[in-house]
Amino acid sequence: MARKVDAEKLISYSDDLVQFLKNEKDINFLKHCVKQSDGLRSRCLSDHAGVQTSLQAITAQIKDLEEQTSFIEERSQFLNKLQQDEMKAMMKLSMHASVTNIIPDLNEQSKISGHIVDKEKKGVEKFEFNSQERSDFDTCNAIWKKIIRFLVYRRQIMPNDYGMTEESCSSWNKEKWRTSYLFHGH
Repeated sequence: MARKVDAEKLISYSDDLVQFLKNEKDINFLKHCVKQSDGLRSRCLSDHAGVQTSLQAITAQIKDLEEQTSFIEERSQFLNKLQQDEMKAMMKLSMHASVTNIIPDLNEQSKISGHIVDKEKKGVEKFEFNSQERSDFDTCNAIWKKIIRFLVYRRQIMPNDYGMTEESCSSWNKEKWRTSYLFHGH
C-alpha cells in the first residue's frame, strides 16, 4: 500500500508540474528565476574565491608573524644569556682585580696590558707585553713578577717573602726599590 501511495503522490506531483509548465508566463518566470539563481551562484563563487584568497593571505601573515615572534624570543633569550655571561665575566674580572690588583686593558687585543693598582696608597703601574714575543707561561710569570715588585715597592709585602733580592728587582727600578726598602727601616 505504501508503494501505491508513493506512486499516486508522484503522479499527482507530475500532473501539477505539467499544468504549471503549460502556462508560458510560468515558464518565463521559471527561466528568470534560473537566470537569477545562476547570477547569484556566480557572485557567491566569486566572493568565496576572494574570501579564500584573503584567508590564505591572512594565514601567511600569521605564519610570518609567528616566525618573527619565535625569532624575537630566541634573540631575546640569546641577549639575556649574553648579558648574564657579561655580568659573570665582569664579576670574575672584579674578583681578579681585587685579588691581584690588576685592571687589564681589554680594548687592546694584540697585546696583554693593563695597570697594577694600589687603591689605598693611590699607586698605579702600567704594564704591557706583546703576546707574540713570549709564551703564555712567560707572560704570566712576568705579570706576577711585576705584581710582586709593585707590592714590595708599595710596602705591602717583603721581598724576601718571595725570594726576591735587590738585584732581582734591578730591571724594575733599583733606586726606587732601595730607597723605599731602606727608608722604611729594613
